[in-house]
Amino acid sequence: MSKTPMTETEKAMIDAIRSDPKIGRGTCAMIDECMDDSDLLEELRENGVTDPEEAVAHFKGDENAWREQADEALGAGGEKQIWGQV
Repeated sequence: MSKTPMTETEKAMIDAIRSDPKIGRGTCAMIDECMDDSDLLEELRENGVTDPEEAVAHFKGDENAWREQADEALGAGGEKQIWGQV
């Protein structure tokens, strides 16, 4: 968790991520479900992300990678088995 206060630009980046229709609030994306604002800010700072558009693109890339890993881990039909739909 970052102890340095958020800048206005960092607040705008977090707002852009949270309002994105694919990864933002209410999407059930990994970012929406598992990362709070301090997690997002830490990741943005560690990767030198400096503007809202770049911030959204960064996390969309992460989301795609996480989905691919989940698909590989679950295998064909795995999601249905997890959710009791078989």
